[in-house]
Amino acid sequence: MRLPVLLPAVFIAPAGLILYGFTAERDLHWIGYFFGVAMCNWGAFFFFSFVLAYALDSYNANVSEMLIATNLGKQAISFGMGLYLLDWILERGFAVVIAGIFGAVLAANNLAFFIFWFFGKRIRIFTARSWLGGMHKKSAREKMVH
Repeated sequence: MRLPVLLPAVFIAPAGLILYGFTAERDLHWIGYFFGVAMCNWGAFFFFSFVLAYALDSYNANVSEMLIATNLGKQAISFGMGLYLLDWILERGFAVVIAGIFGAVLAANNLAFFIFWFFGKRIRIFTARSWLGGMHKKSAREKMVH
């Protein structure tokens, strides 16, 4: 029930990167930067919030570990892509780096949504029966108190 709500964010965030990249490449009006960043940030916030809610509903016993792993992964990707950002932009241009590379990575990430929309129940059943699900059952408690 949570996943169909993500459909607008799947497409709006990459479109925001494309708008920002081409606005910067062609030195267009400032409103292009504004709407590009607004679209990308809205999509990222919306997407991350609802995906996190989906993950919490799916695997609720080890919430703190999942939040830490999710945030570490997100920050590692951000660091890795931003480390030589200025060098990339100076070498290839805003349109190629921001609209092309970053837009493609974001679109690929967001399009994984369709895998979970159509196969999410099967994935959850499979992981519940796997060794990981067995570890999850051992650490799950009836009453979660923090």
